[in-house]
Amino acid sequence: MLTDLKATIGFKCQACNQNIYKTLSIFDLNSSRSVPLLCSCGHNNGEILSKSHDHYAIHANCCFCGESHNYYIGKKNFWNKKIVSYACPTTSLVHIAVGRFPEVEEAMMEADRDFEELVSDMAPFGADELNSGLLLDLFEKIKELDEDDMLYCSCGNHDLLLDILNNNIVLLCERCGQMMIIDTQDPQKAEELLHASKLVLPPKKD
Repeated sequence: MLTDLKATIGFKCQACNQNIYKTLSIFDLNSSRSVPLLCSCGHNNGEILSKSHDHYAIHANCCFCGESHNYYIGKKNFWNKKIVSYACPTTSLVHIAVGRFPEVEEAMMEADRDFEELVSDMAPFGADELNSGLLLDLFEKIKELDEDDMLYCSCGNHDLLLDILNNNIVLLCERCGQMMIIDTQDPQKAEELLHASKLVLPPKKD
């Protein structure tokens, strides 16, 4: 009798931050092709492929740190374990999980709760109204601008400090002391940042 082995892989989309779940059959993964980690928004978050006779490789773009991480999992574990999860090495937050759907879903939801707790710890007391999803989007946008060399101070310094204070994202230039404050509760300011092609701290006034 043939047994159709199935497993669910859960991952958080780097572009839209949704938790995506895909159920795979053993016939979906063979040596001749890879399976892309596609989100419904259209973003490709990496791939799974058969690396050897007894291992799969998972190449995953991380929504938490913006980097690409490589993981290797034994084929027996991929199809038989209830849950195998992988955390971002920078933030220690789970962004990939493989196994049975209930356990995978719980692991991804727990990662969401851990992120919200992390944001809460970063924010001051009384800032419970911070929208963690929006905050992550803004952080990702700032990181994207920084990687594209489009985040800098008008004094020429590209090494800026980032912090959260009173529901605001604060950017500080250590060279000249200039500061930019972004109110995360102002929809217009948040929208402007999310669509910005560059972010430059203005010249410091005398």
